[in-house]
Amino acid sequence: MDLRGAEISVHLRGDGLDLKGARCYFWVAGAGTRWHYTGRLLRISQGEWGPPEHFILHNDESRWHRSWQGASLDQALKNSFSYGISFVGFSEEVTGKLSMEQFELRLASE
Repeated sequence: MDLRGAEISVHLRGDGLDLKGARCYFWVAGAGTRWHYTGRLLRISQGEWGPPEHFILHNDESRWHRSWQGASLDQALKNSFSYGISFVGFSEEVTGKLSMEQFELRLASE
């Protein structure tokens, strides 16, 4: 799936969620590597559904962090095979519950 320029919208909710210092980001895996979209920190509301997190996956490496060596961001976005939400930078195991609803991914070609 080609995720270059794709629009993402999702509502996030934490219940008893303790991130242990972590930050929450969207990630994309493709072409043998994974990139975290650090240009958009995802906010998690505690105990209630938050407003929609809405963002565009810009094809600009300065907005991303490559998790392990491999293909360029352009190749990873163009040939993506999975994506998700992850916690980065925690000091110990994250505890509690993370929920998401109304996840929407709109490709740039739509």
